[in-house]
Amino acid sequence: MSVTLALITAVGLTLGRFPGRTMAITFLMSPLILPSIVVGLALLLFFNTVWPADYHVGLVIGHVIISFPYALRSILPQIETFDRNLWAASRTLGARPIISFLTILMPLAMPGIISGTIFAFLIFFDNYNVSVFIQDPVAPTLPVVLYNAAEQALNPVLMAVSSVLVILSALVVSAFSKYLIHGK
Repeated sequence: MSVTLALITAVGLTLGRFPGRTMAITFLMSPLILPSIVVGLALLLFFNTVWPADYHVGLVIGHVIISFPYALRSILPQIETFDRNLWAASRTLGARPIISFLTILMPLAMPGIISGTIFAFLIFFDNYNVSVFIQDPVAPTLPVVLYNAAEQALNPVLMAVSSVLVILSALVVSAFSKYLIHGK
C-alpha cells in the first residue's frame, strides 16, 4: 500500500507543478525525522481518543505512515529524472494517460519501485515501536513476539526465524541487484 501511494504521490508531485511543492515533499517525508516510538505513541493516542478503529486497521495505517516516506524517497528521484519528451510523444501519438503511464513511466521507474518496495517491507517488518503500541493483545505481530522472546532467553525458534529472515533478505537483494544497479 505504501509503495502504491508513493508511486501515485511521486507522479502527482512530478507531473503536476504547483506552488508549495517542496513544502508538500517536506511534510510527506516528516515521518523520517520523527522517532518511530513517537509516531507509535501518537497513533495509540489517536486511535484511543479520536477514532477507535480495529487493531488491524490501526496497524496497517501505522505501518503505512512509517514506510511511506522510504518508498517515496526511492521512487521520487526515478520519476523526476525521466525524459518528459517520451511522455509527450506517447500522448501526441494518441496514447491514453494510463497507457502512457504503463508503457513509458512504469518501466523507467521500476528500479525505484523495486528498491522502494524492499525498503518499505524491511521498515514495515522491523518496526517494533509502532507494532507494540497498536497491536492486538490476543494476536501480537511477529516483531513483538521476536522481541519478547529475545528479551527472556535465547530460543532456538528465535534463532531459526532470524536466520530465515537474513537469508530471505539476502536472496531478495541478490535477485534484484542486477536490475537495481544496471536498470535492465
